[in-house]
Amino acid sequence: MSEPLRKLEFLIGKWKGRAENQFDEKGVIDGTFECTHDPGEKFIAMMGESRTNGKASAPCTHISHVGP
Repeated sequence: MSEPLRKLEFLIGKWKGRAENQFDEKGVIDGTFECTHDPGEKFIAMMGESRTNGKASAPCTHISHVGP
């Protein structure tokens, strides 16, 4: 594993959060996301979803690559 990714290793796992009346939204925003080393150890993939007042928004996926 490259040194830059080693510093981000704490992100690997499942996360969730909650915000109220933020980001130009009224009500409660619940968010969940998971970070993994897919498709390999030189990558960190983040897949997540947000819900506003129980209604799902579009899911998001982001993959970062570090190294040659």
